[in-house]
Amino acid sequence: MSASKTPKPTLAGVRGRIRKRNIVHAFDPDQFRAVLTDILARTHSNIDEFFREISLKEEQLDFYRYSTQFFDLLLMGGTGAGEGKLQQGASPLQTSFFGVGAGPFTDPALRAARSEYIELVRQSLRRKPFLERPLDQIVSNLLEAFVSFPEEMQHQTAMLIAVLLARRVIPAKDLIPLLGNDASINNGAVLRMLTEIFQVIVAESNLETLMKIVTDSGLLNRLVEFMPATRRTPEEFSAHFTQAGLPEFVEQVRRRQSRDQTAQIRATLIGLIKEGTPVEEISARMQSLRREAQLTDSVAMTLVYDAIFLAIDWSSRSQQAAEQAQRQLTQFAELLKPVVTTVQLQSELMIKLRTTATTTPAASSPSCPSCASSTTPKSSRRTPSCTGSAPAARSGAGACSSPSWSPWSSGSRRPRRRTMTRMRRRKRRRLPPLSRPRLLPSPPQASEPCRPHRRGFNPLFFPFPPSFPGHPGWAARSPVSAPPR
Repeated sequence: MSASKTPKPTLAGVRGRIRKRNIVHAFDPDQFRAVLTDILARTHSNIDEFFREISLKEEQLDFYRYSTQFFDLLLMGGTGAGEGKLQQGASPLQTSFFGVGAGPFTDPALRAARSEYIELVRQSLRRKPFLERPLDQIVSNLLEAFVSFPEEMQHQTAMLIAVLLARRVIPAKDLIPLLGNDASINNGAVLRMLTEIFQVIVAESNLETLMKIVTDSGLLNRLVEFMPATRRTPEEFSAHFTQAGLPEFVEQVRRRQSRDQTAQIRATLIGLIKEGTPVEEISARMQSLRREAQLTDSVAMTLVYDAIFLAIDWSSRSQQAAEQAQRQLTQFAELLKPVVTTVQLQSELMIKLRTTATTTPAASSPSCPSCASSTTPKSSRRTPSCTGSAPAARSGAGACSSPSWSPWSSGSRRPRRRTMTRMRRRKRRRLPPLSRPRLLPSPPQASEPCRPHRRGFNPLFFPFPPSFPGHPGWAARSPVSAPPR
């Protein structure tokens, strides 16, 4: 017995619906370019009108999906250079950065026309921050593929990247892809591109901006790597950029590199001293580093001297600092002999020793903000002595003067308020109001340096006026008469 299966009933005229969020639109960059080209042709010189038109046609302009096409159309004129595939025979649109022309970057008219499109890019990044990553990718594509561009488009690419860097639209690290093509470096194409970028940055902004870009990108010590392999020397680098009209840039690079190299040598010496390396080995290492860096005797002497004292692990007790400094200098004095070779250097070394003796924690710490910085620990309660010059113009002697000077601002122990109040009350009873002298000595004059004080005595807190017979050292200079008995 065979039973036939009866078909199940179906509902005709009904189909499954797709959720709105799952609807996939076809990728159509040509329509995006057509709409954006029409808007640029009418509003490229008016930023507010440009973004108003974009907001009205937001459904047709998907910047999340067509961000690369947006920058390629706005900057490269739709030639495909920003996407890494330049269309053969394609000419940039007139309403784009490349469409302005490859005239000199110092021409005011061309400079103003290019600034319109750079401002559009800045405003686009401010209103749509998600466009920053596509812009960085486009700049990277340009730097990697600029060798295949025509000569005119290479100049435009250099100007575009230079203006974006000078106006801080893109980060300085975007210059690093230039070092990725060894063949372009050896034939000099990368060096020409870099030279033109630097020239435009200086013309667009100033030399300080160029130095900041080079420093932030991490290329300060790698600039020689942009030279061809046969010319990769500091002399060739200096000659090339001097001939290109950037002698100040060469001088600034030399100074920065010398300063960084000096700091590195100082750090090396400090590490060797702290590790307890024998003096002979440290001296030999210092001589080799000095020959490599081509340091003068004066610079080498300052370097060794600073390293000796910076390697000291100062004690928290200021009384022990003098012994630490003396012990350190006695132990490593042999490091100074090879670099102190003339009488002038000996004089400079003595001046440094004298300065260190009055500024180390053992000798003194400033008693007011106008003096040198103090290294005395906060836990020290002894009265500091001052070595700076007092800028005050008032007569008398005592402490330095500054707008916020106070006899207690140096961290010394303040007398008890009860004692001070009793002393003031006694003074008020003894002296008439008009001839009442100062309780504290007046600050010294401008030409009078602050003098270090003996341990355990501080004339700042001497309770009598300068004319008092028992006041040490100031009675002869004080213009104030003695109080009546």
